[in-house]
Amino acid sequence: MEQNKTGKYFKYAIGEIILVVIGILIALSINNWNENRKDRNKEISILKALHKDFKNNLNDFNRIKELHINTLNKQNIVLRNIDKFPNPKAIDSIFNYGKNMFGGYTYNASNGTIESLISSGDINLITNDTLKNYLVSWKDVLEDYSEEEIISQRLWHTAIEPYMIKKGLFYKPDT
Repeated sequence: MEQNKTGKYFKYAIGEIILVVIGILIALSINNWNENRKDRNKEISILKALHKDFKNNLNDFNRIKELHINTLNKQNIVLRNIDKFPNPKAIDSIFNYGKNMFGGYTYNASNGTIESLISSGDINLITNDTLKNYLVSWKDVLEDYSEEEIISQRLWHTAIEPYMIKKGLFYKPDT
């Protein structure tokens, strides 16, 4: 081989290597771009599912909250009339509202989408860190709420209901 042709061959080989490297880098960039696009599309799908779940949860919560407010109003009427017992109007109020003054309604939120996200690792597709933290702590919020409901039910069963039964406030006496 002549020295002149070897130099040309090396130049050609280096050129080929550079072109191959550039081609690989372009292919990797396109692949990364495509994977990011797929992840963002999946994130949008996840966010839509979460929005639907939380919209339904909010509707359920508002319904239960309204039932609790009605129950609280009944309790207030009964408590205002206990001191007036055995006044006939008080007896009517206590009887009408006392038997239903604890509805026992519980809130059971849907968290299937969140559980699925956490167990599958897809929670990491969500780019908003604040939202991600809220979603991870959602289960704790539900547990705290459930504990409050249990305390309220225990209070009813251990204190209020026995008092109402002892005072005969669950049945309307014959007048």
